[in-house]
Parts: sequence; structure tokens; C-alpha cells
Amino acid sequence: TVLIQEGTLRKGDIVVAGRATGRVRALVNDRGQQVQSAGPSNPVEVLGLNEVPQASESLYVVNEEKDAKQIVGHLHDKDRSRRLAEERKKVSLEDLSAMVEAGEIRTLAIILKSDVQGSLEALRAAFGKLKHPEIEVRIIHDAVGPISESDVTLASASNAIILGFNIRPEKKAKALAEQEGIDVKLYTIIYEAVDDVKAAMEGMLSPNIEEQFLGKAEIRETFSIPKMGTIASCAV
Repeated sequence: TVLIQEGTLRKGDIVVAGRATGRVRALVNDRGQQVQSAGPSNPVEVLGLNEVPQASESLYVVNEEKDAKQIVGHLHDKDRSRRLAEERKKVSLEDLSAMVEAGEIRTLAIILKSDVQGSLEALRAAFGKLKHPEIEVRIIHDAVGPISESDVTLASASNAIILGFNIRPEKKAKALAEQEGIDVKLYTIIYEAVDDVKAAMEGMLSPNIEEQFLGKAEIRETFSIPKMGTIASCAV
């Protein structure tokens, strides 16, 4: 059942309402009579949609069935992307600490891309020195060249971050990374990349709590003072 707000809905129109679509087979007014059209302020029952739309959805008339299918397909794609983003919580250097505290991660997976082989080997060696018994830094893929769509797809499947040195992501790869929520970090100085990963690892570490003895105080006497409470006289 719809309430027309603008324009005229006619029998035979192709309509879209959320994910529902179809051709109007019949219009029934509030008296139970079939009508050929309905204008503003007229409530009608619409027959012909392929499914029942959600309450409060807006209903639109389109020119062709292919337009309706494109709109519905676009909505399905958006819903799918949103669900995938919710189901796969992505990791970034900034949120590693919180994820470790929640017991969600003990391995930092990295995809490494560089402009030349020499820089790639230097980065690989530097990251290889970052060791700790509680955390593993694992380079799951490294190569020379720009960040590609396949790199982003691999990062999505492996819950990894992408580090690029002196390169940039391809246009499609950048769009895909934003869509999938993949953390892409770009650097021009090697030690900055290593420092960032090291800082992330330090944030991941379980706290090592130590008590440091500063002194002691022996209470010799107590005094009760109105409106203030009890005061202790101490020898430190």
C-alpha cells in the first residue's frame, strides 16, 4: 500500500521500492475499487511487485525494467559490501593495541611493496629483526611495483596491512582498499616504516607490571578533626 506524494502512478508503470521491483498490474483504491491511476494524496494498493518492500520505503517509477534491475542490483551490492565490512574486522596499525587487548590478534601480517629490489630487501631485513616471543611479524607477500588490486584482495583475505615504499596504489586498488577497509601505509623513508611497525608492536605487547619501592610510613597517632575526618601522624 502506498500514498502518492508527487506525480501520478498508473497501471503498467515499472516501479522500484527499495529492493522490490515490478510492473504495476493493478491499483486498488481505499474503497476496494480498481483504478487506472492515482495522484497526490491518494492511497492505493499496488499489485505486481516481486516482493513486499520494507515499510517506509519510497516508491519510484522508472522508464525501463533494466533501470529497475540496475537500481536494485546497486542496492544489493551496497548491502553486500556493508555486511562484508562488518563480518571482516580489518586491522590497522592504529587499532592493533586494542585488538590484542581483546585477545583478537597475535600476528601482524604485512604485504610489502617497493619501487626497487634493493629497498625491498632492506625493508624485509629490517622487519625480520623485529622479534618478540608474544608477537610475530609475518610478511605474507613482497614484490616490486605499485600496489595492485590483487594485493588488496590478498590483504582482505589475510587480514593484513599493506606497506608501500616509494610507490603509490593503482587507481582501482585504492578504491578497492577504501571499499574493503584495508589499511594502506605509504613511506619514502625506510626507518619511518620500521618505526611505525615497531610502535604498533609495542602497543600490542602485554603489560609488564613492576612495583617500585619508594618508601614507607609508620602511623604513630591519629587525630579526629570535625568536618575534616581522621588525620594520621606518620614517621616516613
